[in-house]
Amino acid sequence: MWITRAGSIPFALFVGVVALLATREMVRLVGARGLRPWLPFALVASAAAIVLLYLGRLDRVFLFACVFFVIVLLTLPARRGGSAFERAAGPLFVFLYATVLPGFLVLLRELPRAEGLPEEYARGSGFVFLLFLSVWGCDTGAYTVGRLFGRRPLAPSISPKKTVEGALGGLLFAVAGAFAARAWLVEELRAADALVIGLAAGVLAEAGDLVESKLKREAAVKDSGPLIPGHGGVLDRFDSIFVAAPFVYLYIRIVLFGGV
Repeated sequence: MWITRAGSIPFALFVGVVALLATREMVRLVGARGLRPWLPFALVASAAAIVLLYLGRLDRVFLFACVFFVIVLLTLPARRGGSAFERAAGPLFVFLYATVLPGFLVLLRELPRAEGLPEEYARGSGFVFLLFLSVWGCDTGAYTVGRLFGRRPLAPSISPKKTVEGALGGLLFAVAGAFAARAWLVEELRAADALVIGLAAGVLAEAGDLVESKLKREAAVKDSGPLIPGHGGVLDRFDSIFVAAPFVYLYIRIVLFGGV
């Protein structure tokens, strides 16, 4: 994807659009449970957070999240639908899930620059592709192995079609994706690093997929949105990447750059 290789503002804009669409879909999902977050406010908060993340201010984003939560609490008496706990927690959950998690893609792409190595900026695209290949490998392996050999249900009350065999196949393919990224894009990683990233990203990707399936089941909808006919919405395509992104970012930052 040329946007990933380009990085900088084009990639941040791409992630920003994904976050805004994901926020809209999350508002739809929680709205089906009786919650009524204020959509314009949620979208403005999402856009502001992505800008802060592009500037490398993760600390400011969490401060922003605290301010956001205080505003949610202050408006609690005026809002209706669901319990008071749901009305308080719902908007913050939407913000963290649909904005902060995908925002780690921006942090991952901008990591060399944030570490004071602008001359190595191109390395950041390899880090993002490492995440993508691991998660996409997991999705492909889980689907393929599950279709061919799946027998035992993994979580029948949440997603009846997912199987234990498919989940194990997903982990195997996630590791293969991580090793492919190591061979072609992130050669500085050790084999042990690729194994850890592949396994962890695979587990997190599968967990993220189950979380989104649970949200859709409770909202009584088949897809998170109608953006891609036959394939659902942004959350249906990116849920696994959202959940795995923070781990890959932290691992790369600690192992390759020696910091947290």
